[in-house]
Amino acid sequence: MLLSTVSAPNDALATAYKVEGAFVFHTSNAGRLADLVKTIRVKGHSVLIDSVFPITSFEEAFDCQASDRAHGKIILSF
Repeated sequence: MLLSTVSAPNDALATAYKVEGAFVFHTSNAGRLADLVKTIRVKGHSVLIDSVFPITSFEEAFDCQASDRAHGKIILSF
């Protein structure tokens, strides 16, 4: 299953990769996020991370995201 918080996944692309895609909208909640992370770990899943940038390289991280070449999450570290 592919869940996106940015936009609805492309149905044709999801079908081509034999996954179900869905758009998820939510309000941020640290407790719910912690529960989600725990569930992901317990089930043996992982999050695909493309790259990690220091917060001082915000512009470079934004450019990476805007390039549409990132395959996974782009993380800003503090």
